[in-house]
Amino acid sequence: MLASEVHYPEEISQVLALLESTPDALIFAGGTGILRDRADRIVELPPTVLCIHKIAELKRVNRTERFLEVGSLVTISALLDLAASGLPEPLPRVASEISVHPIRNMATLGGNLACPDRFMDLWPVLACMDASVELRNASGTRWVNLNRLAGPDGKPGFPRATLLTRIRIPLESADFLVAERTGAKGYPAGDSRRFICIANTGRGAIDSFRLAYAGTRFFRNRELEASLTGRKLPLPAKDAELLGGQYIESLSAEWGETIFEYEALIGSLFRRLSR
Repeated sequence: MLASEVHYPEEISQVLALLESTPDALIFAGGTGILRDRADRIVELPPTVLCIHKIAELKRVNRTERFLEVGSLVTISALLDLAASGLPEPLPRVASEISVHPIRNMATLGGNLACPDRFMDLWPVLACMDASVELRNASGTRWVNLNRLAGPDGKPGFPRATLLTRIRIPLESADFLVAERTGAKGYPAGDSRRFICIANTGRGAIDSFRLAYAGTRFFRNRELEASLTGRKLPLPAKDAELLGGQYIESLSAEWGETIFEYEALIGSLFRRLSR
């Protein structure tokens, strides 16, 4: 077994320089996701590891009237501390359900969003909130809507040799919320998935509707969301059944399988909208 070369950069510029020369370097922050599948007594890591926990810029939090900008090294526990200042649901609720307190003290928001092999708990929530992320690499800096980091196949598509530095979270509230987990209830396993719906229905109609389902793959149908916007509430029972069926058919066609837990959640959601 070869020893890894471990770097401890203190500036973002140092990380970007190292990524340019070594694009396959492993970015290591809290390490909870990276070490999850390395349970042996001797942990094997890639040849080059960038431990970024010393970069103070990545721990900053800024708030405006419309957004909360959170550094990628902010931990899940620190994110929960921000809930008292108006962090919209269901983000705090889902964050509080992530593992146990010691893990939340180490796990970072950036690590949760940049996991290469699955979409972690906060990904579908922030995608439905239309959060954006700041990405930096040797070519420059850009802001990207989080939804764009899902590949065409619905699998994680985080760009290579890139550092996620900030997350911009809209501070818009919603009055219709669903946040459920299916499959394994502990640390995300192969069959664990998050079902999220965020909608505004306060004026007797659906003003906005966003629904996501994510695990090893991500599903969100913008066309169906648009077809719901503007509909009067409560939905007629036949319309609710039809729309629910369209969501079920859309996921089955895209993923090539039937997921009964998803069908049950869709049915329950549209029954609520028809009452």
